[in-house]
Amino acid sequence: MLADSLDELHDFALLINVDKRWFHKNASYPHYDITVRTREIAISKGALPSSRKK
Repeated sequence: MLADSLDELHDFALLINVDKRWFHKNASYPHYDITVRTREIAISKGALPSSRKK
């Protein structure tokens, strides 16, 4: 899960109950790993679907 800012990312993670332990701040880009079910919840709360695949 990505966002425009870290504050937005953390706020949205809190909204959909994503554990802070799933945050990867030292990855090539800061993100949360989420499950398929959590992705569905995020989308239902207004997240835009995306993929790393091109």
